[in-house]
Amino acid sequence: MRQEKFHHSFLKKISALFFLKKITNVIFINDDESKNIDNVLFFEINLKNVVGFYKNDSNPFITREKINEIDSFNLYSIYKELYEIKKKIMPPIIVKNIKLFFNPNYNEIIAIYLASKNFESSVFIIFSEDEIHLYINENKNLDEIIKNNLIQFRNKEFLVLEKTQKINNIQLKDFYRLSNR
Repeated sequence: MRQEKFHHSFLKKISALFFLKKITNVIFINDDESKNIDNVLFFEINLKNVVGFYKNDSNPFITREKINEIDSFNLYSIYKELYEIKKKIMPPIIVKNIKLFFNPNYNEIIAIYLASKNFESSVFIIFSEDEIHLYINENKNLDEIIKNNLIQFRNKEFLVLEKTQKINNIQLKDFYRLSNR
């Protein structure tokens, strides 16, 4: 698979939302029956802003709006009430490493990995067809985690785009590779 504008554009979007920003909390959304809505997930950024994901098709919708301020995902058309459940990320993640995993056959994001400079803290978001899986501070092989969650990718390679900050904090560079594990 070759890289297309979609891949680079998505890396730019995720970089603008997360790169060099501090993720302090994960925000799960529960409905009026206290059940988790498993295709919606928010992250609190710098203790005041949010980035939210809603997965209901091939690619997730993304918002910067808080769920109870502007309902970007139209969840109130389905649910009477929505409640935020915050989970603190320890240590908080100042994102200096991003990896995006794309479907090798389609312009579809499969997973997003966000990590601190030395990878001591991270979040790994996997997008299933209609749900979002989250791993916090996971040390296992990322390709294997995806393949264990999404069996349709067990024997496939991913197109992986990476953005990282060098240790000297001066030069940024983007890496692109085709995963072959």
